[in-house]
Amino acid sequence: MGNGKVYLSRESFEKMKKELEALRGEKIPEISAAIGHAIELGDISESGEYETAQRAMQDAQKRVLQLEEKLLTAVLYDEEDIASDRVYIGAYVQVRDLKDNSEPTYRIVGVDEVDIENNRISHSSPLGQAFMGKAVGNVVEARIPRGVLRFEILKIHR
Repeated sequence: MGNGKVYLSRESFEKMKKELEALRGEKIPEISAAIGHAIELGDISESGEYETAQRAMQDAQKRVLQLEEKLLTAVLYDEEDIASDRVYIGAYVQVRDLKDNSEPTYRIVGVDEVDIENNRISHSSPLGQAFMGKAVGNVVEARIPRGVLRFEILKIHR
């Protein structure tokens, strides 16, 4: 699944669509008006207001392009479609850390949905890659910069 596609939950897809609509419908017109206002004030060669608005416009346009590309290449996953016999994108996987016996639960998500503080890890991260396609009872190893982590998969659910 690490083939250049963007994997998104339906919720994240809709969130990106709303952000794109807000950029096009509100943010970019506001920035454009600010640029127009700065031009009306006169000499733009030394206008901090103009430079700031221009930078904001470049950032907004760059974000529009990023969102358009992600939305065009997105592969959506729905929780109802996630098998519970193996680890795939969208699955929750409860594991036992074989070093300290803790039992964290991770959610395997696309790159744009990562939230480390809430144990949402990318399918393309070392840990995510180690879990992908594995079943309950499998022991997996993930090589990270600090060494090797070993886990036993206890439960897979949606």
